[in-house]
Amino acid sequence: MFGLFRYGLAVLVLVTHLWPQLARPAGAYAVFGFYTLSGYLMAYVLRHVYGTDAEGVRRFLVNRFLRIYPPYWCVMAATLLIFLVHPLTGPFLNPAVRLPPDLPHWLANLVIFGLDPGLLQFQLAAVRLVPPAWSLHVELSFYLLMALVLVRREWTILLWLSLSATETLMAMLAGLPWPDRYFPLIAASLPFALGATIQLLHERRQARGHGRAGAMAAALFMLHALASRWLYGNDAAALGMGLYLSLALAACVVWALGPLRGSTGIFARLDRWAGDMSYPLFLVHVITAMAISSAFGLKQGAALFFSTLVAATLLAFALHVTLEQRIARIRAAIRKRSASP
Repeated sequence: MFGLFRYGLAVLVLVTHLWPQLARPAGAYAVFGFYTLSGYLMAYVLRHVYGTDAEGVRRFLVNRFLRIYPPYWCVMAATLLIFLVHPLTGPFLNPAVRLPPDLPHWLANLVIFGLDPGLLQFQLAAVRLVPPAWSLHVELSFYLLMALVLVRREWTILLWLSLSATETLMAMLAGLPWPDRYFPLIAASLPFALGATIQLLHERRQARGHGRAGAMAAALFMLHALASRWLYGNDAAALGMGLYLSLALAACVVWALGPLRGSTGIFARLDRWAGDMSYPLFLVHVITAMAISSAFGLKQGAALFFSTLVAATLLAFALHVTLEQRIARIRAAIRKRSASP
């Protein structure tokens, strides 16, 4: 039941990139929302589907590889093709989207690991053929850490949350600027740990979902993100002050919707469709916006946002049908073998 929420998070990322005058901080709030949801879902599948023994971890990592990399490589290849055939020259150009200048940059773009703006000394994140890939670096890193260490025992999850909360509090008390509390791997630890802890509490209490409460929390999350500049003033204040309130709202969404299973009907189909679109939309939106800007001369604003949202959703649907659905059969078989006694 997280599909519409995930699609909404992807749309907020588009708002930040393409219509920042509306709500520049919304994308940062959305990324922490994605992290919280990933923490919950990955903790669930590791503890209840794959298991944390060596074979379970192997199947989990293979499935994550199949989920992340093939669509990413497809968008990366399409970006390369566009640049080789017709370099883009519109007013909206993401400075990170350019041809990697050397082998380390090519390798980082291929494997994703290393595309971390928190590691500025390596400068690899400055060139990203798929700009959102820096957050995939964070996701993949925590997939590995969760599988190998962080969610293997109940006490490791609780210790992880305690250490993450302590680090975040120390960063706030030290007055670190918002980039230092958002981009680095350690800064992302709190939302992942929070999601994993919610899953543990659901597991202990055999919690039941609350659809209406979850929908209200999701609506509040979206409204808070879209009103961030009005609420907090300048961008730095919005990112510094609103990031953790948005994280609390995301946690409420995960808490309320997490236990819901097996719904049917039109709404359930819409929810699944929206969830299917969220990752490919996240991948394709920047290069789509650059192409539209190059063709029609659109700058950042409402026109670029809405035209890109429509075009990128159509491209996301095409990517899902032609690639992701085929891979989904393989992933389902891996999950089924993992769930077999």
